[in-house]
Amino acid sequence: MVLSKKKMRVSPHNETTTTSQALAFDRYSLTTHPLVLTEGQRRVSVARRQLEVLALLAQANGHVVSGATILDKVWQGAFVDPGSLTQCIFLLRRALGKLRDGSEIIETVARHGYRLAPAALHKNGPASTDRRRSAPIDFSLPRGMAEQDQFRLLVESIDEYAIYMLDRAGRVLTWNAGAEKNKGYRASEILGQHFSRFFPLRM
Repeated sequence: MVLSKKKMRVSPHNETTTTSQALAFDRYSLTTHPLVLTEGQRRVSVARRQLEVLALLAQANGHVVSGATILDKVWQGAFVDPGSLTQCIFLLRRALGKLRDGSEIIETVARHGYRLAPAALHKNGPASTDRRRSAPIDFSLPRGMAEQDQFRLLVESIDEYAIYMLDRAGRVLTWNAGAEKNKGYRASEILGQHFSRFFPLRM
């Protein structure tokens, strides 16, 4: 990985400075202040929370970062379903594409966490600009559709992971295909029910 730092002065009358890191991996460059991901001269549009997760992985330089560490540093103690991190990684992988050999840039290390794939790390400077890129997949949705509707459709279509939302009282608000597949309840059966239904009492 190529890592460079520069100091950014907050104001001419304040000596406080912020260290900005430029993290390079595969064909991408990620600056931390401001938090921006670029591919060559093109800025890659990624949600801020996803960029924060990516920055943690890039700063770890190939070492595994546990899910608990990511949740603590990015979500900062807020109560979130574990599926939120899984979904975040899914969206990052979709935005980044794959390595030349077809493998993921972000690897899942079973029961440990996530890391940037060793093949994505730069050992001798930035990767060659003529590296082949996987053909992009069209994830476009109908024009004019609100962003929240696009997000809802994306979540509902995921069938490998259970993703659902609870209200403050613990009642189920949303239910995707993965939740139905993994938990065994249809949306009509579980929406509005308390999450304790997933954990029946054992005598």
